[in-house]
Amino acid sequence: MTDTQSARTILVIGATGNQGGGLVGHLLSSKAWNVRALTRSPDGEKARALARRGVQVVAGDMDDAAALDAAMEGAHGVFSMQEQAPEDDPMHEARQGIAVADAARRAGVSHLVYTASCGAKEPNRGVSYWDAKRAVIEHIRAIGIAHTVLRPVSFMENYVASRDAVAAGVIHGLLTPDKTLQVISGHDIGAFAAAAFTRPDDFLGQEIDIAAETVTMNDIAAALGRVAGHEVVYRQIPREEWHRVPPSGLAMNAWYQEYGYDEDIPALKRRWGIPLLTFEEWLRAIGWR
Repeated sequence: MTDTQSARTILVIGATGNQGGGLVGHLLSSKAWNVRALTRSPDGEKARALARRGVQVVAGDMDDAAALDAAMEGAHGVFSMQEQAPEDDPMHEARQGIAVADAARRAGVSHLVYTASCGAKEPNRGVSYWDAKRAVIEHIRAIGIAHTVLRPVSFMENYVASRDAVAAGVIHGLLTPDKTLQVISGHDIGAFAAAAFTRPDDFLGQEIDIAAETVTMNDIAAALGRVAGHEVVYRQIPREEWHRVPPSGLAMNAWYQEYGYDEDIPALKRRWGIPLLTFEEWLRAIGWR
């Protein structure tokens, strides 16, 4: 890594979240980049923790074009991710992602890394979350900015959201217990994003589906039990209670149940040379109990 490259700045959008936080950790560990974080709450505890680690924290909102322009000034690269939009405004996520891409183009950013979802390849499935991300990808392609698109499978973080459920020894979901699904952690999504910035010759122009492990819901429960130190079992939510789930969530899980992700994980590891954590390894690595 040259001294010139070590002085370059990466703007991380979503730095206080799982994916952006994973990227921040990898960038700081490499000591090769300056890291800048865009947040709506620069005085919040998560933002202050980033600042203590040496991250430049700037206030801004993805709905504010002027704030995006200011945050990207002088940045070499931008990591873009957006939170899932509410059901009543599903394209809000798309508008934000498009705004970030346009701002990166205006700023002359050399490399935009956008993290979407493997589901973004699935049109007309009734999953607005996927539709929004697909719209952002299409826009990034259309404006011609130098980019990498990462399409992760289901997030490991989704399965530890309810500590109370794990403490009670039962987790719930819509899938059948033995249905296989693929998962990946924010830590490893961050590893791919960091590699994209560090190895642009390999990653520029690439759209990469990423997964770390293939498991069942029973496997997830068993891993949680081993790490928590007590038995955890999985129970499928009864169909009569599905009306409580938002329509996009039902549609997504229906696709998971009928089809699901089928990425070639060994080939992915060989192609990109990035170590990937299993669900249980990730739980232990973050000290989850």
